[in-house]
Formats: sequence, structure tokens, C-alpha cells
Amino acid sequence: KVFKANDNNWKNFAYEIEQFLDAGDSVIVIGKYSGYHRISGKSMSAVAAHVYDLREVKVCRFRMFADTKTSGMQCLDSIWRSVIGEKI
Repeated sequence: KVFKANDNNWKNFAYEIEQFLDAGDSVIVIGKYSGYHRISGKSMSAVAAHVYDLREVKVCRFRMFADTKTSGMQCLDSIWRSVIGEKI
């Protein structure tokens, strides 16, 4: 859902996974968002961690933490809007 919604704004939008961490009832995924803005052509790269909280083998909560000091800060609003299903 996130990647499909961001196709409108970003070319080659991706989240590259670097590490999985077992945190008991949670799984932490460390990685990096990257892509090129379709209108400006500017590239972005933002380090981010996804935290998946699990209950009975299902994801019951998702949280994203991102480095907002990187050049990727501009993309985080559109990524978050995609996660919550808001039109971009």
C-alpha cells in the first residue's frame, strides 16, 4: 500500500532492509528509504526503523521512526500519508 501510493510522487521508491531485530513481541526492521522525486528529480535517502508489534502472530501496531535531518525529510510526509491512507 505504501509503495503503490508513493509511485505517484517518487520514481524508484524503495525501502532497503539492512537488519531485522528480535525484540520479543516486536520485530524491528532497520533500513533506508530512497527514490527520486518525480517533479523535481531530486534524490532522497532517509534512514528509518519500522517497529512491528505482534499479538497472536499478527501485527497489531506499526510504528515508523525516521532520520528527519537527512535529505529525505521532504518525503516523510508523503510516506506517512500513504501509511494512514490519506490522499497525497
